[in-house]
Amino acid sequence: MRPFLKNALLFSCFVFVYLTFVFAFNFYNENHPKIPKANILFLGDSHIKYQVIPDSFINAYNYGHSGDVLIGLKWKLEKILNPNNSIDTIIVSLGYHNFREFYPSFFDINVHDAANQNISRYLFINDWYFFKTTRLQKMVVTENFFDKIKKPLREISYLGYFIEQNGQMNDSSNSSISRLYATNKRFNHEIIKTIEQLIKFCNSKNVKCFFIFPPTHQTYLKRVPAEIKVQTDRFMNKFSKTSYFIPIEIALNDSMFFDGDHLNSEGARVYTHSLKQALYNKK
Repeated sequence: MRPFLKNALLFSCFVFVYLTFVFAFNFYNENHPKIPKANILFLGDSHIKYQVIPDSFINAYNYGHSGDVLIGLKWKLEKILNPNNSIDTIIVSLGYHNFREFYPSFFDINVHDAANQNISRYLFINDWYFFKTTRLQKMVVTENFFDKIKKPLREISYLGYFIEQNGQMNDSSNSSISRLYATNKRFNHEIIKTIEQLIKFCNSKNVKCFFIFPPTHQTYLKRVPAEIKVQTDRFMNKFSKTSYFIPIEIALNDSMFFDGDHLNSEGARVYTHSLKQALYNKK
């Protein structure tokens, strides 16, 4: 019994030290963002991170992060917009998932699949998978775990490293819907206020603020919960007519999608080209 308690204590200490390190590392980096000299800054989640190529613009930087939360962007901008940078234009991505009522909890037993997916993405090891897999696979997972410790949750801007160059689209829409919406079938009206607050904040800093709605595949659109899709379309029909939205009319076939809600590198190039033209016409 004593060896077991000793091992359990050592494991608990390791977990505590690791989580403390991750928290401290990310807390420092979020409060001290390192943005290179740029005039245009792209913000949002993976829908902008992997779909907008900043090198196509003049003095642009893609600060998109997978799983980023729209409601937290104002806090980010308060840290980023300072006299030390030359940012004069902010471009934020929107998507149907931004308008859902709440985000799945890591530990909500009612959304077990979504919780497991989130845990594996953000804490790196899915406990259910880890304890039921083979010893060899445990070693592989553990090795990947330590690789990620080297830069926990810190993501660099667009490199296209998970976007396939070519090939058939991977229809992962069911997985995306499960992870993003789970039991969240209702429209969140507070997100509209968040968008208005972002615009107001940028105006107070004399920074132009634009929003885009990156494309998603039809297989994904068909699975978005009805209330969220209808209410979002209703809001976007009005918002798209304002000066704060950049409308992009573009036809993308299956060969330009990586999965249901992300473009591959070819799709990103085509979409970025259209966005560039629309943005400079807008400015």
